[in-house]
Amino acid sequence: MLEDREISMTYELDRPIARRVAAACAKSGVSWRGWLGVRVALYSMGALSVMGVMGAALFILNAFDAEIPKPLVVYGSVVIVPAIWFWLARALNAESVDRALASAIAQETSTMTLSSTGMRVSSASAKFAFDWRAIDDFIAVRDGFGFRVGAMVFPVPSYSLPSGVTPDDIRAMAVRWGMGTN
Repeated sequence: MLEDREISMTYELDRPIARRVAAACAKSGVSWRGWLGVRVALYSMGALSVMGVMGAALFILNAFDAEIPKPLVVYGSVVIVPAIWFWLARALNAESVDRALASAIAQETSTMTLSSTGMRVSSASAKFAFDWRAIDDFIAVRDGFGFRVGAMVFPVPSYSLPSGVTPDDIRAMAVRWGMGTN
């Protein structure tokens, strides 16, 4: 176990790591309340609408005696609608991450300092400070990790960790220090 000491990391944001952390943060803490419930309801209405259009198309095609495999159309729509929804969700997430990474703050070298009092992140043009109670989640991904604070995500590449310190050590320290105990 790593001793409870201040840890400081200096890094430049890595786009692939930031994307993985943001995607993992989006999946963490998911509940049926809020936006997930709205998305499920919208998806369900969209799926029913597509099924209705497919039914109308089958009715019209049958009126002209068209030879079309009806199960293929129905089951095809059941597969196509979720595939489109999944692709759209991924595209929108990637776009929002790209916008965040295009900001001036993301282009600068950042320093994250973790101590028993909380997390501080600073760059040439911005400074953030959070008590551990304000930090909602810790996410570890391949080659990096991050902290989620409300809608904000602070990704950090693993190479910026001091020698001998792992993301698991950081998570354990954050939990001991009171992460997410608001």
